[in-house]
Amino acid sequence: MAMAMAMAMAACGRCTRLSARTAGSLLLLSIFLPLAVGYGLNDFLAALNNQDIGYHEVQGDVVLNGSLPDITGRNLTLVGRAPRGGRPVIDGASKYGGSRSMGLTLKNLEFINFNGTVPIFSLLGNDIDIEDCVFRANIATGGSSSAVVSIQGGNVKISRSFFIGNQVSANGMSASGGAVYSMSAGRVVIESTVFRDNQVTGTRGLGEGGGVYLLFAGLYTISKCTFDGNQVDGLGGGMAALGSSRGEIVGSSFLRNSAYSTKRAYKSYATGGAIDIYGDNVTIISGCTFTGNKAEGRRGGAVSLSMYQAEATISGSKFEQNAAGKYGGAVGVRLVPPSLEEGKRGVILYEGGPPRSKVKFCGGNTYSRNVAGTSGAENIYVDMRNSSVSGVTFCPSEPPLALIEAETGTVNITCASC
Repeated sequence: MAMAMAMAMAACGRCTRLSARTAGSLLLLSIFLPLAVGYGLNDFLAALNNQDIGYHEVQGDVVLNGSLPDITGRNLTLVGRAPRGGRPVIDGASKYGGSRSMGLTLKNLEFINFNGTVPIFSLLGNDIDIEDCVFRANIATGGSSSAVVSIQGGNVKISRSFFIGNQVSANGMSASGGAVYSMSAGRVVIESTVFRDNQVTGTRGLGEGGGVYLLFAGLYTISKCTFDGNQVDGLGGGMAALGSSRGEIVGSSFLRNSAYSTKRAYKSYATGGAIDIYGDNVTIISGCTFTGNKAEGRRGGAVSLSMYQAEATISGSKFEQNAAGKYGGAVGVRLVPPSLEEGKRGVILYEGGPPRSKVKFCGGNTYSRNVAGTSGAENIYVDMRNSSVSGVTFCPSEPPLALIEAETGTVNITCASC
C-alpha cells in the first residue's frame, strides 16, 4: 500500500507531499475500510426472487429474516463461492422454513437451522441436483415429508454431501424421510454421501425412513454412502423404499441405525433397523457393511424385505452385531400380498395375482454376533410359506442360525444363479 502511494505521488509532479503523520493515517484508513460492500441477505433474496436469474453465486453467509421465497418461473443453479474457497452458510435462524422450487441445482452450500412446517426445498415434477453440500440441524414439524428435500416426479441426484442431525417431528401424524423424501421419481442417484443422526419422530410407529424414503421410484442407486445413527418411529431406520421398480444399494455402510415404535400396539411392525424395503420389483444389496443396527419389531435387525412379485439378491456384505425383536437379526424376508394393512399402515401395490418371489444370498456374505429374540434366527429369517413358485437360494451354503420357512423343494443350495 505504501509503495502504491509513493508511485501515485511520483506520477503527479504538482501533488503536495504528504506529511508522515497524514500518510500514516491514510494507510490505517485503507486497512480498516472494506474495499466493497459485502455479500448479504438482500443479494441472496434478490437472486431467488428474480425470474430472469438462472445462475447465482452465493458469495457469503446469509442469516434469514423470513422463510425462503418460492423459486418460480425458471430452473435455478446456486453455487457457493465464499472468500478463500469456503462454503457459504444459509442459516434459517432456528425459526424460518423452506419453499417450493422449480428445477434446482445446489453446489458447495451449507443450510442450517431451518425450522418450519415444510422441507427446505419442495419440488413437483422437476429435477434436483445436489453436490458438495451440507444440511445440518434442520427441522420440519407437523407431519412433513422430509426436513430437507421433498420431490415428487422428476429425478434426484445427490453426491458428496452431508445430511446431519435433521429431523421431521410429526406430533402424532405420519411422516417419511428425515432428510430426503422422493415420490414417483424416474431416477434417484445418491453417491458418496453421509446421512448421520437424522430422525423421523412422533409418528407413533407410522414413520418411514429415518434418513431417506423412496416411494415408487423407477430406479434408485445408492453407492458409497454412509448411514450412521439415523432413527425412525416406524420402519427403516436408515432408509425405506416402497413399490420401486429397481433398487441397487452398493458399497455402503449402515451403522447404529434403529427402528422403533412409540405406540405399543405397533412395536412388532418396527422393522428394518438399517433398511426396510416393501414391494420393490428388483433389489440388489452388494458389498455393504451393516453394524450395530436395531429393529424393535419382529424381523430384520439390519435389512427387512417384504416381497410380493420380486427378486432380491444380497452378496458380499458383512452383518455384525445387528438385532431384531424376534426374527432375522441380520436379514428378515417374507412374502406379502398386493394389499396389506399393518396397524393403521396400509400398502396397496399393483394387483398381479398371488405372491411369487425369489431371494438369493450369494457369495461373500458374513455374519457375526447378530441377535434376534429366542427364535434361533439370529442371522437370517425367510418366510415364504404357501407359495410353491417362490424360493430362496444360498451360495455356497446356508449360513448358521438361519430359519427358513418355505415349501418343500424351494430352498436351493447353488451358485448357478449368482
